[in-house]
Amino acid sequence: MKKYAIFAIAVVLTAAMLTSCLTKLPLNESSAPESETSAKPAESSAPESEAEESSAPVPESAPQSEEESADESSAEEDPSEEPGESSEEVSDEESVDISEEPSEASVEESSEESSEPAEKTGELTAPYLNTINSGKYRIRISETRTVGGEALPYTVTAYHKNKAIYYEIEESYGSKVTYLRKGGKLITLDEFLKTALVSDDDGEVFEKKLWTGDIRLTGSGTEQLFDTDYSYEKYVDSKGFEFTLFFNQNGELERYRSYDSSVKDTIVISVSISSDISDGVFDIPSGYTVIEE
Repeated sequence: MKKYAIFAIAVVLTAAMLTSCLTKLPLNESSAPESETSAKPAESSAPESEAEESSAPVPESAPQSEEESADESSAEEDPSEEPGESSEEVSDEESVDISEEPSEASVEESSEESSEPAEKTGELTAPYLNTINSGKYRIRISETRTVGGEALPYTVTAYHKNKAIYYEIEESYGSKVTYLRKGGKLITLDEFLKTALVSDDDGEVFEKKLWTGDIRLTGSGTEQLFDTDYSYEKYVDSKGFEFTLFFNQNGELERYRSYDSSVKDTIVISVSISSDISDGVFDIPSGYTVIEE
């Protein structure tokens, strides 16, 4: 009985073990595929996770790139600002240089302008020009005029005192005429009749005009004229008219040369200028009878 019982127990145990083995085997096989399938999704999810991980750094790197780009842009702006400042400094320096250069040019121009009067007038002409500009001077001009095909001397002595002018005109054969021009009137003085004929001034020209406006020196040197050695100074006036003044060895003005378009030839006349005049010549002489026209 004991053996039977032991055998029965052994059979039961064996059956139980087989049953447990049979039940375990399907579970292990069924679980294996699940583990494989679960492993496979894990592998498939691994790329997703890797993709997620790889995509995850992208948004993270994007802010970093923006910050870096911001840093780089700021870094680029900083160097750009430095060249900008240097360019501004250069431009400022250039503007300073430019502003200084015109000032130097203006100084040179002003110096040239200040020295211009000395360049306009020659050394020999300057004293005579100063006398004329003073408004009170005497000028004597002797030239030759053709009358009836004959060349005759014609001399005009003009005494100037501002706008008042006293003329003495000497023609050939000792003829002499005297005029006084002042206050818009022309007064003809007759020395023989002792009369003063007063009429409106019609602007008749008695005195030869040597130049017009300002004059500018164009040349100088020495030249022989009428077998006499002269120092000369060439000029051009404000209208482009050219003439030459001749001075003797004492520096005294004696000759004037220019081209006369009326005769289409170069003429030479005698000229003298002085500041030694009397104020009495600008009045009607005493004892003259005044006749109003």
